[in-house]
Amino acid sequence: MAWDWSFGPDTVEAIRESIKRQLTSKDSCEVLAEYAAHSAVDGPDWSIYDRVYDEYRNDPHSSHENRCEIIFQLASEVTRTAENGGFRVWGCPFGCEAHLITIEDIDE
Repeated sequence: MAWDWSFGPDTVEAIRESIKRQLTSKDSCEVLAEYAAHSAVDGPDWSIYDRVYDEYRNDPHSSHENRCEIIFQLASEVTRTAENGGFRVWGCPFGCEAHLITIEDIDE
């Protein structure tokens, strides 16, 4: 079961940092490609996925840190979904196990 985010500012910042620590460079390209494919009007368009993935992987100006910041913005503004219990948030629009982010350093 999944729930909408309702975290305080410290936890939201912990999510931002957890995304950076837990996603690899390859993961960050995959997640951004998933968001691009997911945004297609008639459902996921996997040809968009392939194109966007290749663009991010081959762009020398696309840093992992910048990609993770974009993912954080998308996860917090578009998806805003956490697992029941609130310990893991969806890093991608599909909530796949490979891109679930465990929230680290929660002090709330």
